[in-house]
Amino acid sequence: HDTSSYSQRLRKIDWEALFARGLGNYLESLREEWRRVYDFVLIDSRTGITDIGGVCTIHLPDALITFFTTNEQSLADVANVMERASAAHAELPVDRHRLMVVPVPSRDESGSEFELSEEWRKKFASAIAGFLRNWVPGNEPPEQVLDFLKIPYFPYWSFGERVPVLEEKDPENPKTLAYAYQALAKLIVSNFDWTEAREGVKTSELARKYEAQAEIAKLEARKHDSAMAD
Repeated sequence: HDTSSYSQRLRKIDWEALFARGLGNYLESLREEWRRVYDFVLIDSRTGITDIGGVCTIHLPDALITFFTTNEQSLADVANVMERASAAHAELPVDRHRLMVVPVPSRDESGSEFELSEEWRKKFASAIAGFLRNWVPGNEPPEQVLDFLKIPYFPYWSFGERVPVLEEKDPENPKTLAYAYQALAKLIVSNFDWTEAREGVKTSELARKYEAQAEIAKLEARKHDSAMAD
């Protein structure tokens, strides 16, 4: 396919006209179909406020997980996206629970710059603590929540397209990306029950179940690839 004019054609889409012709109803039916068929559906959305981004961050999700880094622009932008998405989600003309918003600090370098990381975590907490109220107990310091959810930065994994959570063998080691993503996965699996995600065994059991299913899927994929090669 010719992709040279893709970006130009994408910018010309009249989203208002599409919604007037029933796009919203179609998306709603698609969303309900996914809910019936799958345990989880992950939607990777572009950053910023755009029409197509609104579909991904407002119309479709039950939970919005945002990643941001340690600079003022990233923090301001993510707070703006979370605030606007929450307000627009509440105005949807369909039956919805309140949008769950989960801010996740990424590219964290507290392993090498502890004091700076602590300083920025306090700044994060001050700016976005309000988005934690829906699912975090009131007596839990926002800084501790963000410390639990942070995604550390390891230069080793910045090269190529390798997937660390599949290659790292010790997800219980706090110094791995697998550990960090497992913490976030536990929060999602527990339906954003903070106590269960931190202390419960139910999410650990479910995590092992999904891990086993993933291993089976990988084995089947290898068998398929081997059969195709033969």
